[in-house]
Amino acid sequence: MMYRLTLPLLIFFFTACAYDNEEDLFGETSCGDEPLSLADNIQPIIATNCAIPGCHVSGAQPPDLSSAQNTANRAMRVRARTQNRTMPPASSGLNLTSEEIQQISCWVDAGANKN
Repeated sequence: MMYRLTLPLLIFFFTACAYDNEEDLFGETSCGDEPLSLADNIQPIIATNCAIPGCHVSGAQPPDLSSAQNTANRAMRVRARTQNRTMPPASSGLNLTSEEIQQISCWVDAGANKN
């Protein structure tokens, strides 16, 4: 009896997620052909939502993201925290749009250039 249940469950388990990939789950994540600029695209997002008084500026909550160099040096962490929506924190009243999160992700994926 147990064997009759085990085999179908194993088959279901191994085939249930066969087509789960990022594109199927979240739609296409196209970064486009134009490279994103730290100065023109990313730092304005950071300056508006992160490097604000009392948050990620000198003398406040580390890391200091008020300079483009500091943002570039912490690119992977910035991407991780924005993608999982823990930054900016909900208590700040600030929210990144999906497009802003995608831009940060694309910038990091392209090498987090410092231009």
